[in-house]
Order: sequence, then structure tokens, then C-alpha cells
Amino acid sequence: MFSFPRYSEINYSILELAKKRGSKIILITDRVTSPLVPYADYLLTVKIDGVGFTNSYVVPLCVAESLAILIGQKIGTDSKQRLADLDFYISKNNLY
Repeated sequence: MFSFPRYSEINYSILELAKKRGSKIILITDRVTSPLVPYADYLLTVKIDGVGFTNSYVVPLCVAESLAILIGQKIGTDSKQRLADLDFYISKNNLY
């Protein structure tokens, strides 16, 4: 899960669903005082300070891509049901 300022309330619902399914939570956030830290099994803090007036999410995206590759290698390629479940919840909550 990604959690950055302005922290979204929907993240709590997503966490609840993931925990019910027995998932381990990897939280990628900007600081250890992020409101979702108590729910994380694994915490990765990254800098999002941009050079201008906006934040930069390049570092979190690089970390996420690296994690996706490593996790994908570990669990293998049999992920059709996982993708179908994810698609269901994305559609149910209009998260496009």
C-alpha cells in the first residue's frame, strides 16, 4: 500500500480487506508517523520531496516496481484468480 499526504480514508478499507484475506501489508510511505504504519507488517519509507512545488513519486514507483518483480518471482505466474479478485474490488469501488 502507498500512503502519502493527504492520506486517503479508502486505504483503511483496503487494509481491512487485505487483512481479512490473510495478506501481509507492505506500506510504502513518506515517514514513520504515517497514520497507517500501525497496520503494516513491513514498512518502507521513501522521500517524495520534489524540487518544485509538488511532490515527486519517482522513488516510490521504483521501489514498487522492484517489489513487484521480486514478489512475482517468488509466487510464480499462477495469478489469474488474484487478478480477477483485484479487478472485482477495483470495479466495486470505482477505483480506475
